[in-house]
Formats: sequence, structure tokens, C-alpha cells
Amino acid sequence: MDFNFDQLAENFRFLTEENVELREDLDRIRQQMDILKWEDQGWKALYGPEQYSEDSGFSLDTLKAVSKELKEEVAGSAYPKHANELRQSYTFGKGFVIPGVDQLSTPKAGRKSKLQAFWDHPGNQRYIFSKQAHTENHVASSTTGMLVWLGDNRTKTGRPIPFSEISAVYLNPDYLDEIWAYRRDWDTVDHTGKSSARSMWYMTDSYPEDLPWPKRLGSGTESVPVSQDHTVIDLKFNAQTGWTFGVPDLLAGRVWNRKYLSMIKHGEEVSATLAFYSAKVRNKSRAGATNVGLQVAGAGSKPGATIAYGQDNEVDVFSSAGKTYDFGGLRIFAAIYAAAVGVPLTDLSADPSSAGSSYGSAAALMPSARRKMEDRRNIWAWWYTRLFKWGTGEVVRVTPESIDETEPYRNLQSITLAYQSGLIHADEAREAYLKATGIVPRHDAPPEGFLLPNNEASAASAASASLPKQAASPDQGVKNGTGGELGKDKQDLLSQED
Repeated sequence: MDFNFDQLAENFRFLTEENVELREDLDRIRQQMDILKWEDQGWKALYGPEQYSEDSGFSLDTLKAVSKELKEEVAGSAYPKHANELRQSYTFGKGFVIPGVDQLSTPKAGRKSKLQAFWDHPGNQRYIFSKQAHTENHVASSTTGMLVWLGDNRTKTGRPIPFSEISAVYLNPDYLDEIWAYRRDWDTVDHTGKSSARSMWYMTDSYPEDLPWPKRLGSGTESVPVSQDHTVIDLKFNAQTGWTFGVPDLLAGRVWNRKYLSMIKHGEEVSATLAFYSAKVRNKSRAGATNVGLQVAGAGSKPGATIAYGQDNEVDVFSSAGKTYDFGGLRIFAAIYAAAVGVPLTDLSADPSSAGSSYGSAAALMPSARRKMEDRRNIWAWWYTRLFKWGTGEVVRVTPESIDETEPYRNLQSITLAYQSGLIHADEAREAYLKATGIVPRHDAPPEGFLLPNNEASAASAASASLPKQAASPDQGVKNGTGGELGKDKQDLLSQED
């Protein structure tokens, strides 16, 4: 083997330059606004002059470009993918309380309330309430910061539309953070495979009820019809006052994920370099060092091989031989990314030791992260309330269940205590039990004949059950040979006692 020390020196020089560049990149983090292109890209409000400034947030084009990159990262990069899945599990791992809706029973035929019919609709289950719907709708918060959900006013069902198909927005002329309509441009394909371009405006549920819907928006060749049969129930995330659009959850961690991956690549290069060389040779002459080096390189061709070299040669085995780059030093990048996307580092890295404590402590969701997720769940509950208002005309106060992590048996004890204290009804206790235990109900009601706690009927029944019962003698009142009739001696004894 020909040792190329010049190449080795060049490799380390390259790595040094890369680290200098990395430090420069980290200094430019302070200019992240420029990196993410926070400048006007031609978006115009339909009312008034051009309305883009630093106070307006992302332009539509910028948000669509950022969203495209984040979607790719969620699909193909470890940390963004896992962060998105973690935030989804935190947000939708527990259910939402919807008054007037039976979420457990299998949909049945027959007359239903508007609320129950809206819940049971197969389309709404598919695109709103199912686990699959939660997965798809949640990705919008991670990668786009916007959910554009299009509802059909006739069927009272709907589905989200890709944000990439949104080409313009119609704003409240007085408040540029309130979207009144979205313009959608997309291609349709008929049964013959022929595609055609379509454009349509959709009003949102934020549009004032006392104003008539316009028939068209725009002017001249840009005049596009407004759908009279659809309503958008949108939702924005992480928006600031005055900002037209939301901000993706994973945006703040984007640059740190890239730095983390870059440092892993550098670590791999260092590890490969350390593993390539095993020893160093010192000699007064280059030829002598080369000769001994060749002997060292060939010593492993067979077991027990030996080498011989002159007294002027020195051979030292690298202490780093067989070792690798210290990847533990990259934890700081992972920690910053975890903080940026709002998930605990222990969950993101799947490494309990990163918590610096026991696994039991690491397994629990930290209070700060739990509060963040509770806030997010309240936002989704508000969106569900708007959906029910649109779909049924009724105001339903949807509330999220608590996400406090309690041990299952303690949770069941709490439910039992509340029921036995008369604080909740039997159906409420049953529903809570079924959810806590994962039991799939086969009946619509609890079994008949069970004793209800703390009411007059149960109290009377309990009192009756506590009285001792005297069993009648089998011979009482009967004259027979077994003693049914008292003998003379016993009768005399009784007479004496009287």
C-alpha cells in the first residue's frame, strides 16, 4: 500500500475549511429571514394597493415554495418525519368531546339528529373524523401552516384541497389577515383521459353573513366565477397579527436539520479517514519510511507475520485506529431542532439518556410540551366547532379531552369514583371506560339490572339487602314424628319459663 501523506493532509485541510464554512453558516442564521426569502414576490391583494410588507408575513408564492420543500423533508428525512408524527400523536392521540354525538356506536339506519348524521356521514368520517383524516389534515400544519378545507353546501361533506392549487386570495379590505375567499386553479381529467384547466373562487365561512356572495371576482380576462355551492372552512397555524397566512410548524427547525445532516456527513468523512490509516513511520529518509510502511501494510496478509526495520525507523500505531468520529457532539443540533419544532428531544431521538434522567422521567411528556399540544388541540376544537356550525347550523362546543398521562388503573379508579359519587351518568362512565380500556362495544347500553349508585332506588335496595333474614323451621306449625309437635317435657319447660 502506498501511503499518500499529502492526500491525508489535503483531506484534513478540507475538513477544516468545511468547519469554517459551517461557523459562517451558523452566523448567518441571524439573517434567516433573507435565507427564507421574506420579500415581496408579486402577491397582490384584490382590494387596494399592493399589501405586502414585513408585517404581512409570507407571500403566497414563498409559502408554496417553502411548503414544497418541507413536504419532501417530511417524506424523506428522519427528524422532520418523526417530528411530524410525534406532533400528530400528541394532537390527536386523545379524542374530542362532541356533545350530542355518539362516537362509539356503529352508525345505524333510521332518523338521526343533524349532529349525529353529520358525524356518521361516510365522507365526513373519511376527511374529518377518522385517523386517516387526522394524519392528512395534520400534515398541513407541519408543512404549510394552512388547512384549506372545501365543503359542499348541498351534501354537507367535503375534503381538503392542496395548497399548491391556491393561486390568489380575496381579503377583508380592512383586515389583511382575514381571508374571505380562495382562488383555486387545477386540472381535471375526464373519462377519456383528456385534461382541462379550471379556475374557481370559493368563499370562506369568515365572509360576513349580511353580505351577498359575489358571482365573479376579478376583471377582464382575470374574471373568475365564484362557486355558490361550496364554502371553505380554513385554518391557519402560527400566524401573527396582520399576517395573511400561517407558518409551518417545522419551518423553524429546517435550517438546523440541514446543519445536523451536514455534520453527520462530515463525521462520516472523518471516521473513514481515521479507519484508513493504522500506523505512522518515522525515518530520516523518505525511502526508508516508505519501505517500512510497505512492510506494515503487508503484515496482515497472514497470521503471525513480522516485520523488520532498521534502528533509525520508528513505527507508532495510531491511538485512533478502529475509532470513529464522536457523533455525540451532534446532539446540540438535534436539541435545537427539537426545540424549534416543539417536541421533547427524548421523543425525537428515541434516546431516553438524552433526558439526563431515568427512563420513567423521559417517557412522560414534559409539561411545557404538553401545554403546547393542549393549545394546539384547542385550535382544532375551534375548527371542529366551525365545521359543525356549517354542517348542521347548530353551535356545538367541541372540547378536547385531557392529555395528562395517567396510569390506566388510576384513570379507571377516577372514573369509578366519579360515578359512585353520583357526579357523572352511567352512559358517561361507560363511554370513558370503553375508551380507557380499548373495549369495542357490542351493545348500545349497559347491562340491565345493575345497581345504580347514590339514588333512592339503590338506597332502598341496599337497606333491604342489609336486614338479616330469619329462615323458617321446616317443621314450624307441623305435627309429625320428627318433633313437629312438642313433647310433654318441652311443653312443661316452656310453661315454667313463662
